[in-house]
Amino acid sequence: MSFRIRDIPVETNILILGRTGVGKSTWINTFINYLSYSSFDAALQAKTLSWAIPFAFSIHALNQRNNYERKNVRVGFSDQLHPSRGSVAVEESDGSTGTSATPRTVVHRIEMAKRVIRLIDTPGIGDTRGADQDRKNMNDIMRVLGSYKIIHGILILLKPNEQRFDVMFRFCIQELLTHLHRDAAKNIAFGFTNCRSSNYAPGDTFGPLKALLERYNIRLGKGVVYCFDSESFRCLAAHKECGVSLGDLNENRKSWNHSVKETTRLLEHFLNLTPHPVRDTVTLCEVRRGIECVVEPIAVITERVKDAAPDLKRELDVLQNAAAQMNVFLKHNALLTFNDAKLEYLDLQITDERSKVSLGGSRDKLDSFTMYLERCLLVKRFKEHMDDEKKPLNNDQIKELIRTLPSLNHYGKCFVDVRQGIAETKTIVNLEQTYVRDAASHLSPWNPNARDDRDTGLPQYWVD
Repeated sequence: MSFRIRDIPVETNILILGRTGVGKSTWINTFINYLSYSSFDAALQAKTLSWAIPFAFSIHALNQRNNYERKNVRVGFSDQLHPSRGSVAVEESDGSTGTSATPRTVVHRIEMAKRVIRLIDTPGIGDTRGADQDRKNMNDIMRVLGSYKIIHGILILLKPNEQRFDVMFRFCIQELLTHLHRDAAKNIAFGFTNCRSSNYAPGDTFGPLKALLERYNIRLGKGVVYCFDSESFRCLAAHKECGVSLGDLNENRKSWNHSVKETTRLLEHFLNLTPHPVRDTVTLCEVRRGIECVVEPIAVITERVKDAAPDLKRELDVLQNAAAQMNVFLKHNALLTFNDAKLEYLDLQITDERSKVSLGGSRDKLDSFTMYLERCLLVKRFKEHMDDEKKPLNNDQIKELIRTLPSLNHYGKCFVDVRQGIAETKTIVNLEQTYVRDAASHLSPWNPNARDDRDTGLPQYWVD
C-alpha cells in the first residue's frame, strides 16, 4: 500500500458523528496511538499512555487470592496530568456513570511535520438528557463546524451488533442525515466499532443500516464501510494504569494491526474525495432553525387573521413567503428534510417521564419533552402543506432572506437567535486542542528516493 505523509493535504478535517456511547472518543484515542507508535508492542513498552480525551472504564481481574476484583481505569478527569500538556481542561464527562460522555464539540488537532489532521469530536446523538438536548448539541456542532471552510470526511460510527430496526436506531441515523447537505453524501463513511466480536465485520447492524440508507439513495459497500476495534487501547490503558493484563496479547496485536489497516484505508478514501464546503451544511442548519422559528408566528397570526391589523397581515405575507422559500431550499439541498422517527422517540421519552412523575418525580423533563413534541408536530404539518413550486434560492440569497426577518415589527425577535447563530460561527476562537506534535516522526525512516519524505510523520506501515 502506498500512503505517504506528502499525500496528505496541509490541513485535513474529519467530522466524527455517532450515537451516544458508540465509542467516538475511544476511537480518537486509539487513532492517536496508531500515529504515535510503530506497533502494539512499541505502545505497550512505552513509559506513558498516549491519549487525547479523558476516559473511564471498569474491568474485573483476578487478584492474588484468585478472586475477581473490580478495577477502575480512569484517566484525565481531575488531578491527572496529560502526557503532552500537563493539567487537563476537562471536556469529557465520565461516560461509565451513564451520562453522555462528550458534553460539547471539541476539535483535536494532530500535528505531523508540516501537516495537520483535525478530528472534530462531537456529542452523541441520542443524548441521555433527551431529544431537546440533541437539538442543542447539533447546533453546537454546526457552530464549531462553521469556523472551517471545508471538511474532507464525515465518519459516522456505529456498533456492529444492532439487530433491530427500532425507534432509537432510526432516530439517530436519520437525525444525522437531516443535518447534512446532499453534497456531503459523497464524504460520508460508516465505521463500526468493537468489531473483534463480529470477526472484524459490520455484524448485525449492516442489514438494518443498509435498508434505512437505501431510502435516501445512500449505498453501502466496502468503499464506505470500515471495521475498527479499540480493544488494544483498552488493553494498553489497563496495563499502564492498573498493571492488569486485559485479554490475550496476540488478539490485541491482531486488533491493532487490523484497525491500522482500516484507518489507513479510511484516510486514503477521504483524501481521494472532493472536500465538502462547510458553508453549505451550516447554511442548511440556519434554514432549518429559521423554519422552526417561523411556524409558530404563522400559526398564531393565521388564527386571528380576520381581526388582524393591516401591518400584521403584511407581516404574515412576509413570513409565509420566507417559510415557503426556506422549505423549498431544504427540499433541494438536504439529505433528509424531516426526521419522522423523532416523533416516536419523543413519545417514548414522554411515556418514560410520565411514569417517573407518577412516582413523585419532577415534571420539568415531561413538560420540556411535551413542548418540543408540539413544536415538531407543528413543523411537520407546516412542511406537508407548504407550497414547494418556488424556484430555490442559492446560499447567499437564503442567508440574506434570514437576515431580514429580525427587522419585522411584531415577530422579528423570534429570529434574533438564528442571526446570532450565524454570527457565532465567525467569532469562535481557541477551538483546537493540540495533543500530538510531530507524531511518530522518530519511527519512520527517510527514503532519499521519495520527495518530501523528510516530512514523514507516520509509522513505517503508513509509509510502505
